Amino acid sequence: MTADAVTEATEATLRRELRLMTRWLIGKDPEPEVTARWLHWHAQQVASVSGTLDTALVVLARGGPAGLALADVFAARFRRHGVLRRKLVLVLALLECRAEPSKILDVPDGGGAGIVWPRLVLAAVSEALLLVAAIPVVGLVWALCALSPRSSR
Repeated sequence: MTADAVTEATEATLRRELRLMTRWLIGKDPEPEVTARWLHWHAQQVASVSGTLDTALVVLARGGPAGLALADVFAARFRRHGVLRRKLVLVLALLECRAEPSKILDVPDGGGAGIVWPRLVLAAVSEALLLVAAIPVVGLVWALCALSPRSSR
């Protein structure tokens, strides 16, 4: 989409998408500067959706925190260079460039050496279970996107 093609509806969708992603990553709404850069990036056609799988992942991610988690774990494994992952990397980069969000992202998890292994095992099991749950959900959304004449992108 070009700068002229960013309609009010598209801008509202992109703002909601950014808010969802920043809340998921840092638990807060985005700062105005982050929002402005996010909208500018989208106006430059960097995030054009290239196929039905990318469409399905973006649609699922826009559905809320659970949809975003499912879409992200699937994309991390099967669509690393897809649109959703590029969007998440951009959000993370934009947040890292701002003082307050950067502080939130850079805070290490508490606890000592004795808690590292249990946390690592729990994280690995959680990711595996999330991926198992994501596969049929992404498959269903992918099929629905493939059947629809034109999906919301």
